Amino acid sequence: MHNADIRWGSIDTSGCLSTSPSLDTIGFFARSISDIQLLARVCNIIPMAVPTSLPTIQECRFGFVKTDQYEEHAGEDLRRVWDLAKKILSDAGAVVEEVTLGPEYDKMGYAYEICDEEVATSLLAHYRLNKADLSQGLRTMVETGGGISHLEAQRHRDHMATLRPKFDQIVRGYSAIITPSCAGEAPKKDEFNAETRFCGLWTALHVPVVNVPGFAGSSGLPIGLSLIGARYVISCRVWYR
Repeated sequence: MHNADIRWGSIDTSGCLSTSPSLDTIGFFARSISDIQLLARVCNIIPMAVPTSLPTIQECRFGFVKTDQYEEHAGEDLRRVWDLAKKILSDAGAVVEEVTLGPEYDKMGYAYEICDEEVATSLLAHYRLNKADLSQGLRTMVETGGGISHLEAQRHRDHMATLRPKFDQIVRGYSAIITPSCAGEAPKKDEFNAETRFCGLWTALHVPVVNVPGFAGSSGLPIGLSLIGARYVISCRVWYR
C-alpha cells in the first residue's frame, strides 16, 4: 500500500474538518503508483512540466537523507533496509549520495507544536458543544492552547517558511530525496502506532512525499522508505512512469 502526500494545497480541503490550517493536506492510499496516477488525474493534479522522455536509472541521482532522528530512533530493520536500498540503486547504476541537511533542519517537531496550537483553536467550538466526543489528547490540547503561545507558534511558522525555498534548491539537484518513513516495520493491525517522528520535517516543508513499502521487516511486515520532491513539482518519474 503506497501512501502519497501529493503536495500541500494541491487538493481543496472543503468539507474536511480543519485541524491545522498551515499544515493540513490531503494524501492518497493506493495499491500501486498507477493507482496514485489515477487519483491524481481525478483530482486534476497536473505537474508543471511533463517530460517527453524518461531517464534511465543510470541517469538518476538519489540523495539519502537520514534526518536528525535516525541515529537515536532508527530500528535494526530500518538500518538494514537503508543500506539495502542504497546498494540496489547503486548496483543498478544510479548515483547515490548521503546528504546531511544543516542544523537549522533539526528538531522539526516544531511542526507538531504548531499543529497542537492550531488544533486548540480549530476544535474549540467542538469542545464547547460536546467535549466528550473528543479524545483525552484533543481535550488537553484545547484546554492548554496546544502547550505553546500563539507568538511562539508564529516564530516556528516563520522559521519553516525560510527553510522551504532552501530545501527546494537541495532537492532539485536529485531525481528524488530518499528518507525513512518510520523507525521500523508496520505495526500489526491490532497495534496502534502513531510513530511520526520521521515525518515532521516533510510536513513542515510542504513537500510531496510518496511512501514505497518495498521491503519486509524481521516479522515479515512491510517497511518502506519515502521519496521526496520539491514543492509544486510532481516528480514525473513517479507519476508518468
